[in-house]
Amino acid sequence: MQSPFILSTERLLNSSSSPKSTSGASRCWSTPISSSAGNVLGAFAIYYPEPQNAHATGPGHNRPVHTHRKHHRRAPTITGSSTSALDEIRTSETKLRQVIDTIPTLAWCNLADGPNEFLNKRWHEYTGLSPEESHGWGWQAAFHPEDLPSVMEKWSELLVSGEPGEIEARLRRRDAVYRWFLIRVEPFRDESGKIIRWYGTSTDIEVLKETEEKLREGECELRRITDVSRRCHVSLTS
Repeated sequence: MQSPFILSTERLLNSSSSPKSTSGASRCWSTPISSSAGNVLGAFAIYYPEPQNAHATGPGHNRPVHTHRKHHRRAPTITGSSTSALDEIRTSETKLRQVIDTIPTLAWCNLADGPNEFLNKRWHEYTGLSPEESHGWGWQAAFHPEDLPSVMEKWSELLVSGEPGEIEARLRRRDAVYRWFLIRVEPFRDESGKIIRWYGTSTDIEVLKETEEKLREGECELRRITDVSRRCHVSLTS
């Protein structure tokens, strides 16, 4: 996070002989407002009626001095083009969520350190969990109790490595039926390479799992028949 700095759009007054500004503000404490990608969008500023040394570190240092003379107090403001920039970010995030909602699979977005930020409409419809119930770490409630430990172990490994990955686990449907899903996750990085989000999808693979199980059962039955045939052949030739 960028450190606060002292900034003023009006002249700082360090002498009682200096003329007062027309607004009555003599100094300003300001800190940058940055996007998640690290781009400076504007500044958060607090104006004071008295001058202050430029080495002060923030609004808690040398609080505004109350005097008998009348002065104007300014509420904290966001300066520059930050308002339009923030509006643009909100609009982009809204459009992104709308796109994620239309994806024909369960999709989601987690924060850099793991907790959930957003789950799409299909995820909520499948699990029956509300956004409030599944936000943060609440999504764990949708996983089969037997699969959750391995899911969390794998998820922890991905958070440390920063690499994309896959996890197979059972998710509970709203009618309490568990189905197998293939969970794919990819990190989203800013310009500096820092992970700021994780995006993932959960695809139903229940039919595939059932097919694999039938194939395994068929292989077992084939081996049993082959073994019986071999023993019968040995008996007949002895």
